[in-house]
Amino acid sequence: MKRLKTMVFDSISEKELQIYKAVTALLEEGKNLSELTVSEIASKAGIGKGTTYEYFKSKDEIIGKALLYEISTKMDEISKIVEAASGFKSRIYCIMDWLNENFTNQKSFIQLFELSHHGNGESKESLRTVMNKCPMSPDYFYEGLRELGMTGVEEGVLSGQIPATLIGVSILTQLVGYVTCIQRKEWMDGISMEQLKEFVYHGIVSSLN
Repeated sequence: MKRLKTMVFDSISEKELQIYKAVTALLEEGKNLSELTVSEIASKAGIGKGTTYEYFKSKDEIIGKALLYEISTKMDEISKIVEAASGFKSRIYCIMDWLNENFTNQKSFIQLFELSHHGNGESKESLRTVMNKCPMSPDYFYEGLRELGMTGVEEGVLSGQIPATLIGVSILTQLVGYVTCIQRKEWMDGISMEQLKEFVYHGIVSSLN
């Protein structure tokens, strides 16, 4: 599958990259996304505030594009991990390990992900504008899950009687439940991560057979 970041950011200047990375670095330091200023971002990127406006019209455009850059980078990262793994179960486990790492330890990814799904105002509008202009289809995100599901079908782990799209939706639903559990540690009382992963994996298999 063609890498998402290449599809969206086929041409990016070094200064733009510095700015995107500066947003991520500030969030990792504990800054709140809504409180970031262009001056802070420019300072962290090691460039002048005026230079920032040579590439972006507003802070919201910076946040929107930084979000898209971060998410496309992460999607490419998980794609590579899944492709390197062997077998359906191993790939599902790799995805869960990656989700656990990114949704518990990386503040920037969590804030940017939440903006993309629950945010409001100009930052989310900037993201929508950017995504509407980029040469990618929303099907990109489901394509990987459909392909993963077909691996399970080929191995005889999943039934071949269910449409590939529904297989992708089912896997996504189970993984969303997994993310919810790892974000709410109080739900995990007495349950190990290995037990949770095994439960989610069997949930996927049983729902597709």
